[in-house]
Amino acid sequence: MAKKIVPSQFKTNLIEQFLESLSEAANTTYYAFVGDHITEGETEGDVSQPTDSARQLRINSYRDMIFGKKLLADDLRIMCKRNNWVQGTTYTMYDDAETNIFDTNFIVAVDETSYVHVYKCLYNANGAPSVTKPVFADVKYDAQLYVDGDDYYETDDGYQWKYMYTIDSATFRRFASQKYIPVIANTVVQDNAKNGAIDVIKVDSHGQGYVNHTNGQFTSGDLRVNGSPKRYRLPDGSNSEEGFYSNTIISITSGTGAGQYRRVVNSNNDPQIEGVQIELETAFAVAPDTTSRFELSPEVIITADGTQTTNAVARAVINATASHSVHKVEMLDTGEGYNFATAVVAVGSSPVSGTFDDVIDASVRPIIPPTGGHGANTNVEVGGSYLGFHAQFIRDENGTVQSNNTFAQFGIIRDPLFANVEISFVKSSDSGTPGSDGTFVEGERFIQFAKWPLDGVVTLTASSNVVSSAVDMSYSDWLTVGTKLYFEDQDENVGYNFIADVTAVTNGTHFTVNSTPTWGTANTKVYEARPTTEGVIKDIQDSSSFYATELDDHLVTECFLMGLSSYASANVQTINVNNRFDTANGFNFDFGAYNQMTRVEGSINSGEFVPNEQVYQGNTLTTSTANAYVHSTFSNGGTDQLWLTRVEGTFDTGLPIKGDESTTELNAGFDKYEGELDPTTGTVIFLQNDIPVEREGNQSEEIRVILEF
Repeated sequence: MAKKIVPSQFKTNLIEQFLESLSEAANTTYYAFVGDHITEGETEGDVSQPTDSARQLRINSYRDMIFGKKLLADDLRIMCKRNNWVQGTTYTMYDDAETNIFDTNFIVAVDETSYVHVYKCLYNANGAPSVTKPVFADVKYDAQLYVDGDDYYETDDGYQWKYMYTIDSATFRRFASQKYIPVIANTVVQDNAKNGAIDVIKVDSHGQGYVNHTNGQFTSGDLRVNGSPKRYRLPDGSNSEEGFYSNTIISITSGTGAGQYRRVVNSNNDPQIEGVQIELETAFAVAPDTTSRFELSPEVIITADGTQTTNAVARAVINATASHSVHKVEMLDTGEGYNFATAVVAVGSSPVSGTFDDVIDASVRPIIPPTGGHGANTNVEVGGSYLGFHAQFIRDENGTVQSNNTFAQFGIIRDPLFANVEISFVKSSDSGTPGSDGTFVEGERFIQFAKWPLDGVVTLTASSNVVSSAVDMSYSDWLTVGTKLYFEDQDENVGYNFIADVTAVTNGTHFTVNSTPTWGTANTKVYEARPTTEGVIKDIQDSSSFYATELDDHLVTECFLMGLSSYASANVQTINVNNRFDTANGFNFDFGAYNQMTRVEGSINSGEFVPNEQVYQGNTLTTSTANAYVHSTFSNGGTDQLWLTRVEGTFDTGLPIKGDESTTELNAGFDKYEGELDPTTGTVIFLQNDIPVEREGNQSEEIRVILEF
């Protein structure tokens, strides 16, 4: 059978696309909702497991639903696993050969009160415990502090950390859990990432016998041997064999010229100076003097496949007390552009006495960074394969729902459509196409859009659907295929308008559309029609209002809308949702929240209905023609409201509604309003049952959900 794997990066890409869908032109909308005020229980054992069935997700979730609230882009975050830095913990270092790197603790979070800083462990001091906390003030992280080549910093315990990003306290509080933290890319870190830089060469086995190393401080007699800026004398006792110190690197560690390094190409015994001299590949840019201390150790030879743009340089740090083994590899230049690399620790070129025959080779391995370099793609690099939702339900959500009773179900629904939205309007005087009276048509789809004018007037060629201008209007810069255009006749004696889609853009003066109006005059103004929402006309009330359904975004008063079949156009004056939200005062209804319960309005004859009791019509509950559960009651200006869920049957407004427990009645002659969402639309993408949460008028509820992709 074939073997396969779904990489973590693919999961991250799915989440990124999910988040992008919130802000695209044809955006996706998500609502967090709560429901099920009937369930009782005190422990998780009392909670039933939701099922992945159509009845559960498509039917029961709507019947149990109380209300919902739109999730905005700021309510969602990519998440990764959380590992708090704890003193004495051994952290895994990043390794391109690690098969389950995201199951390790190579990413750490450090709490510094107002902020949480996140780091990637690049080197763990050969698997030693971390005892020195990374401190944000020490990190070379921004344009002022960043030094090219200094891609990470090293703490006193030998750990090397790569700063990745910072989480502010408000975001941390909203999204973080005991197991996960949000991911917030730092653009400066991304910009400073070096593609294919070798930041670390890992020592897999330390070897022994690397005696070609030494250190010291130069004396005056050690400098510029025989007048050459490339020759230096080593301390007494250094090995005098020819070539013993070739293939090494000398680094100036302090004093004049500190930070420089050079390759050693040869060494020999020089009788004139009575000692061992080395010859450098090139002279130091800043000549060392008697204040300069140095270290000389084997070079780590890095071999690649030729893709690198800058060669990396490294040396082996030798532990003389452990059989001259390789303690670590220090990167002197991380290079750039590496796609593949191997490495070996070098020895001298030609030892005459077989000194290097006793060397047990160390095994060292260059760690190739993620694509783009460490920090280039934070979401992928930290294992952002989780999606965090944060929903806060604030009291009654501006009159959306009574903030009482309980809920025991939380869910997320994608792209539900609103129903029962009444739009009143004033028709445009220039509405209609030739031969039409500009009247909206039952069942037609309409759009609301903003008019963005294109400069000048145009000529319409009806036979070929070409639109042209006498002067360059830069259409090739403004328009793309699929752009919606609104044509408006400027001739007051005619007064027509038209909607069309761009099918091709020829140049700055010509473009084509899928259809052109037939009035054939050059005195036509063109606007880009930027849709803000669309819907379907459900029920035309009169010449100034209709009900709409399948609405997918916000409606705005005093904004233009047009029927796509009739081309009737109008300005929206008021918006009324289920006779609950009225925008007569210019309020722009943004579909930010909805109430999905059935509402009946009338008069209660006496007593009070009991929350969660069943109500019914008929002689008994058992033989009822319609029944439901009471969520809450409310009196508004002398009118009693009864909010219901789990409705079975159709309540007849000509009959009273009776309470099974309270025996209270709502008199006949009530008004009834269904839930504000069309229950045949939308997709429930998450559903969670839990112990009941009590709602009260003076409190808000916060819910965090983390989904694994």
